[in-house]
Amino acid sequence: MRLPRLFAGFGMAFWVTVAGCARYDLIIERQAEMDLRLEQLAKGNQTLNSRLSELEAQSRSAEVKLKEIDVALNEIRDAQVAKVAPPVIESQKIGGENNPAEPPAKIEVVNVDAESKGDSKEKGASDAYLQAFGIYSKSNYNGAIDAFNEFIRSYPDSEYAANAQYWIGECLYTQKEYARALEAFRKVVDSYPRSAKVPDAMLKVGFSHISMKEHDKAKTTMDELVQKFPKSQAADKARERLRDPKFNHLQRGGI
Repeated sequence: MRLPRLFAGFGMAFWVTVAGCARYDLIIERQAEMDLRLEQLAKGNQTLNSRLSELEAQSRSAEVKLKEIDVALNEIRDAQVAKVAPPVIESQKIGGENNPAEPPAKIEVVNVDAESKGDSKEKGASDAYLQAFGIYSKSNYNGAIDAFNEFIRSYPDSEYAANAQYWIGECLYTQKEYARALEAFRKVVDSYPRSAKVPDAMLKVGFSHISMKEHDKAKTTMDELVQKFPKSQAADKARERLRDPKFNHLQRGGI
């Protein structure tokens, strides 16, 4: 009688052990499934973060474009107002003592392809450029000069650096500080020879010379502009100025 009971006891222990092993295997399986889901969630989170970075970069790019478009629209509006304004006095005409008549400065949209990669340094550069350009758009020219200079010191290799240097020249030119403006525009040509702003900077070098009554130098610069960048809008403006009889008269030493 004791032997069957003993076998029964062993049998029960066996099945308890089997059940325990099966439960352990189930726990291991569930743990593996949970780890797999956690891994999938982590990968999904990385993808989401990457997409958010791309969207943030696109948003900054759009902000840059909107800022510069806003300035362009303001300049177009001012140009329209000028069409119905009273005739300018002699000192305001081409080659006059104070400021040669000219079309508004062209507003460019900078290349932000590198920014779309989510590079943190380019983000800092675009934010700093936007801040400086915002100051310029409010006609705070001295503040804008400081901001653009600080931008160039902080991001000397940025694709925005040439643009910042050009706008320093525009700020000075608008304040009729022609000698300093001339130096700023020349720096665009000399320091950033591959920049798309070079033709515009050369045109403003010519205009600065006109404002300083250096008409021979103005003609030399604009002739060089037409020769080097014949298809640019800046070259079109230079040709128009060179064909103007009043400019030619002044260039030949007329009063």
